Amino acid sequence: MLTTVFVMQLFLIVLLVVGFIVCYRRLNEKRVIVKYDPLIYYEKKLFRHKVVAGYSMQIYCCGLPVGEPSKRIVYEANEVDKDAIEKAIRDALPTLTKGMTAALGISSIELSEIRKAIKKVLG
Repeated sequence: MLTTVFVMQLFLIVLLVVGFIVCYRRLNEKRVIVKYDPLIYYEKKLFRHKVVAGYSMQIYCCGLPVGEPSKRIVYEANEVDKDAIEKAIRDALPTLTKGMTAALGISSIELSEIRKAIKKVLG
């Protein structure tokens, strides 16, 4: 009778240990997670600006990154700032005309024709 009780207790202990091992493995089995992060990049320069939008994707296995993150560009735009160009030309025009008259000896009549041509191009 004592041996049957002992065998039953041993069986319950083994069953408990096996159950603990199974639960521990299920909790720590490899889990794959894919993480997406938005990617927005804005660059403004003197006469243009650039906008890039997309996302980056990273795969994680057991909390550790696998490989390099991949980036996907969904939208990209390059735009020229016409107002800034026109303002720069208008600001530089008086200096250019003074330099041209001094260096080349251009008369005021020829200079006015050059101004009309430049204004015609600018609109």
